[in-house]
Amino acid sequence: MRRLNRGKKADPVTNNHSQTQVVASPAATCIAALAFMIIGVFVGLSFGYPVLNKNARASENWPNAKGIITYSAVQQEDDSDGEASYSHDVRYTYDVGNHQYQGAIVYFGEFASSNVASHAREIVDQYPVAAEVIVFYDTEFPGTSCLQPGVEVRSPFLVVFGIGFFVIGVVCLCSGIRRKLRNVS
Repeated sequence: MRRLNRGKKADPVTNNHSQTQVVASPAATCIAALAFMIIGVFVGLSFGYPVLNKNARASENWPNAKGIITYSAVQQEDDSDGEASYSHDVRYTYDVGNHQYQGAIVYFGEFASSNVASHAREIVDQYPVAAEVIVFYDTEFPGTSCLQPGVEVRSPFLVVFGIGFFVIGVVCLCSGIRRKLRNVS
């Protein structure tokens, strides 16, 4: 990093310099860009894509069973800064064959929490305790289930997040290369 002083001299009374900027070197920009790209690919492929591909899409073809909601509540947690985050906690039971299973997944790709309580409240209101529900389950692993099969609008978040990080990395990499080429010529 280097500091650029755009031709302004220090004020003799206050000894302050004006218009000082911190500018990253082209190499530092390229390294940061590569880090963004790696994080983007890692998050998108490791967390986002498998959830969408394996469970969310597959659940569209799963058989269903009758179930009952056993617990439904909005959970609130406060972080160290006092900021609240909210999540839904919906649990249900269902029978497949002669076995009873318990589930807690409303839809695949759901977020652990959000700073907006209304989404969690909406889910909890949709699934009150003692309500009869249709549960979709995996025939190979009947303990894997959900209440809303398929890909929800919110499900692709981690894939989009990964793509966003990758794109930011590409833009920064191009910027760093362009600045390096300008410095060479």
